[in-house]
Amino acid sequence: EHMRDRDALLAGSPAPGPETPAADHTAPQDLVQRLEAQRAISARTAERLAELEDDCDDLRVERDRALADARAAREEADAAAQSASEADARATERIAELTEDLADARDEIRKLQEMMLGLHNAKRRLERDVRTLRKNTDSKLYQYQEDIAAVLADNRRLARSYFAWVYQH
Repeated sequence: EHMRDRDALLAGSPAPGPETPAADHTAPQDLVQRLEAQRAISARTAERLAELEDDCDDLRVERDRALADARAAREEADAAAQSASEADARATERIAELTEDLADARDEIRKLQEMMLGLHNAKRRLERDVRTLRKNTDSKLYQYQEDIAAVLADNRRLARSYFAWVYQH
């Protein structure tokens, strides 16, 4: 609105130039009205300018607040990223340790399985040796019983022969 008023005021009073005669015969009342209109326009322009400056100040404050919030958010994001990076590094290190522990455990399991297989084979050999020993012991025992029976039979025969000889003499 104040721009329209200014344009109208300027359109009503031509600027001195080659087309404009040097002497302006405008009535003083007309000049006073134009001057008052220009003062009113200037006052409204100054008010509007003050409003715009206040709006600019408000926008600057909002911008500064938004920038501060953005900086704080960026700092929080950087801190979170750093924390996540550190957690990832710790997790990677822990995974490496657990992988190493798993490999060690697998080696121990393999060794235990080999020991179990060795013990199982030793048990089978021992059972076989026990069976063989029992068989041999039973065979030897039977052989000894036969030998003892033969010696007893020989002793009885000798004893009879001796008693028969003693009885005859």
